[in-house]
Amino acid sequence: MKIFLAAALALCSSVSYASGVWVPFNQPQVVVQEQIITNTIVPIPHVPQPTVVYQLTPHVVFEKVTIRHRYVFREFEEVKIVPKTYWVPQHVIIYK
Repeated sequence: MKIFLAAALALCSSVSYASGVWVPFNQPQVVVQEQIITNTIVPIPHVPQPTVVYQLTPHVVFEKVTIRHRYVFREFEEVKIVPKTYWVPQHVIIYK
């Protein structure tokens, strides 16, 4: 009979401890104040989404330009480095 009572007591205490009902006496009880939540509709803030837009972007390239000068009996060549601008379509990420 003693074994049956000990097994029943162990089973009941383990079941109540596993269910969260049994709390040891040395731990303080946590009391949470009840808060009233009103049912108001709050607009969701706009989250910017990334979109890809193609636009023309200037690219500067330095090119060699040869200039020929002709005189009566002579011919001269002059080499200059001149910047030249190319407009290239390039993707840009814009957040709308």
